[in-house]
Amino acid sequence: MLKSKLLCSCAFGAAALLTANQQAWAQDQGDNAEAEKVNFLEEVVVTGVFRPGANRLESSVTTTSLDEDAIQFTTARTTTEIFRSIPGLRVEASGGDNNANIQARGTPLSEGGAKYVQLQEDGLPVLQFGDIIFGNADNFLRADTTVGRVEAIRGGSASTAASNAPGAVINLVSKTGEVEGGSIGVTRGVDFDTTRVDFEYGSPIGDNYNFHIGGFYRVGEGPRDVGFTGENGGQIKANLTRKFDDDNGFIRFYFKHLNDRVHANLPQPLLVTGTDDNPDFSPIAGFDGSSDQLSTANVTFLPRIDGNDGQIETTDFTDGSRSLVTSVGFEFDREVEGFRVNNKFRFSDISSQFTGILTLSTFNATTAAADLFPGQGASLAFVGGGAIPTGSLAGLNGNGLITSNLVFDTENDSLSNVQNDFRISRTFNLDESGELDISVGYYKNVQQIEQDYFFTELLLEVQGDNAQAIDVLDADGNALTTDGFRTFGIFTSPTFDLEYDRDALYGNVGYTNNRLSVDASIRYERIQASGNSTQGGGPTAQTQQPVDINNDGVIDAAEQNINTPVLTALNPINYVADYVSFSVGANYLITDDFAVFARYSEGASANADRLVNGAGGAAFINPDGSLQDEDVAIDGVDQVEAGFKWDAGNLDLPGNLSVFTTFFYAETEENTGSSGGTGDFVFSVSNDFEAWGIELETRYTSDVFDLSAGVTYSDSDIVSSDDPNSVGDTPQRNADWVYQVTAVGKLGELFLDRAPTDFTLGTSIIGTSESFTEAPNGLVQPGFVQVNLFANYFITDNLRFNAQVNNLFDEFGITEVEEDLLSQGLAAPQAGGTIVRGRPINGRTITVGLAYDF
Repeated sequence: MLKSKLLCSCAFGAAALLTANQQAWAQDQGDNAEAEKVNFLEEVVVTGVFRPGANRLESSVTTTSLDEDAIQFTTARTTTEIFRSIPGLRVEASGGDNNANIQARGTPLSEGGAKYVQLQEDGLPVLQFGDIIFGNADNFLRADTTVGRVEAIRGGSASTAASNAPGAVINLVSKTGEVEGGSIGVTRGVDFDTTRVDFEYGSPIGDNYNFHIGGFYRVGEGPRDVGFTGENGGQIKANLTRKFDDDNGFIRFYFKHLNDRVHANLPQPLLVTGTDDNPDFSPIAGFDGSSDQLSTANVTFLPRIDGNDGQIETTDFTDGSRSLVTSVGFEFDREVEGFRVNNKFRFSDISSQFTGILTLSTFNATTAAADLFPGQGASLAFVGGGAIPTGSLAGLNGNGLITSNLVFDTENDSLSNVQNDFRISRTFNLDESGELDISVGYYKNVQQIEQDYFFTELLLEVQGDNAQAIDVLDADGNALTTDGFRTFGIFTSPTFDLEYDRDALYGNVGYTNNRLSVDASIRYERIQASGNSTQGGGPTAQTQQPVDINNDGVIDAAEQNINTPVLTALNPINYVADYVSFSVGANYLITDDFAVFARYSEGASANADRLVNGAGGAAFINPDGSLQDEDVAIDGVDQVEAGFKWDAGNLDLPGNLSVFTTFFYAETEENTGSSGGTGDFVFSVSNDFEAWGIELETRYTSDVFDLSAGVTYSDSDIVSSDDPNSVGDTPQRNADWVYQVTAVGKLGELFLDRAPTDFTLGTSIIGTSESFTEAPNGLVQPGFVQVNLFANYFITDNLRFNAQVNNLFDEFGITEVEEDLLSQGLAAPQAGGTIVRGRPINGRTITVGLAYDF
């Protein structure tokens, strides 16, 4: 089905080209990431806005742009760690190079991923939905040296310029080779195992062509001790631009191939002392959750039942989170008799595998056997290593703990999508009274979600770097588990074959004169959901039955009741949902360097697989695949923004100071949410939220010192809920304060008698205040401050050395916790505290590198 729609979209794009090909166009739209640097408020932003060429001072939207230097100064180890330097966003990037959670301006994070934030590459979404279970959009996005800048718009016209983006749009803009040059660099971990090579080169070709090509490859264990090669892969990207002979436009072709494997960091055991109101989180003796991970290469097989054909297959446990993407696309831009025509098209073949360990329960090793199998006279043994002496259990690995772990084994057979965004606009000159800009567009997207899950329960000792699997033996020495697996195919193991066909019509009208700019935009969206699933409105299409899943000829205890899909009894998914978004804003230049603005927007995010999955499927979907209540398909966000922008160039300063301040208020109506859980699966809980706050972004630049800082305060509350215990509480993990600071000293002239930028030294600081782990509020999740350092030194004009220290003070910062209260945890035998399950940021890591610019 997707192929036929791909052909239709190709035909639509081709028709746009044929219509416009004989006409003229004026300029390259500003997508060239190598453009000359300008003042912070004079930067032209192209993401999520309609008016071409408008800078930040003239626009009534809140935007941020990070150029190459700013990206490097974030000291980010992963793509989503870059996003932590964007004001207004709270980014939980502790999962590694995948599985991040992103909030914008107090919008809730009741489910994983980025429900209200759209991640883009060169102006088109990576995935249409940012919160697909086990398929977050960031899993398929990698920042490398081919990226010229990262742009973000929070709120505002993001609701009408993009789909599923009322909170924010974050766009990675690629270099295009307008200026000849490139680089090659090698980065090596000092205190952890990683080696990475980055390469990029671009150049004009004659008068009318330019190209850019590049990518990266990395290999190593990664920043966590996992006991095997946890990271292995890379990507290659390329684009070719043809400028038309009359220099009035261009056509650009894109290609990307990503094949990357990274380790999935999921919640693991942590030690907590203190109280719910004032807890102190720390590593467990023998296991540091910020540098260790419960994973192992000792588990040589991970059997599963394929949800598509019911056949037994085996997953490589060490594959972790593996992402495969091949994308091709083009962009066309040209002026046609006074009309500006732009068309973006991309087809992405996307698949992935997600294998990771989430701790379910933690047991004292001395009582674990009896707790797991009461009345069996049971004991513990290492798989393949014999019984564990009773006297050794209390001090096992220095912590005396055994964990029961949920092993996620998920195959995303297809998250492929095809999309086309066609826009036509015109600027009418109203003589001395100003200009009128009118834009209309049509957006088409077809997003597939073909997945099947298989969950197993695995017993492990609490140790990083190749934990050993644990078997439980009965009183006669017979195994009650199978190679450490307590159960295969636990819970339901759903299978999805879904398709979401989206059509969007949008338009914008804007008026500008020397001082005032006013704009209004509207977007109508219609989504057709189709397909089938083992879950949904009918009976769960699964059965429990004994299966010899390890093919040893014996049905062991762990193989007695395995959830198996019934592929002849799938539940249909068949419904239509539509909604309208709009945004109205104004910006007024009081002086040439001081502006005020205000905006009101109503946007929404459509639900996808989370509407079908778990308890939500039965609660929301009828047996015929239709919706029981059409409202559950769409979650709305209404926003009010107002603020000011000030370029303090008229002050007697040795540099330039700019300030961007936004006050905001948002109401979110979430028809499909969760309460009292991790949010990984949807429960039928509806919540309404309110949030208000202030967002401040400032930059100071001079010949010897640069400073950029952002701070966001938000006060968020649940104002109504199906769960009355949550009303009046703060949404889970929604911190009042989030802040970022980057300071750069340009010391080349001071210390080396060379150019100031020949030697730079600086720091980046990421901080957050405390929050609550869940709603209803109980256990406090402490705030933390992460300090990073970086240094760059040009050995020659082209050869440079760099060093980065991430998390200099080895801060044990927690981004999420599974328990609502400490009373839900396990008393720790060695510290008089409590064991809970959480996900900390990485501990201190150091890298050094050499790069050659040419």
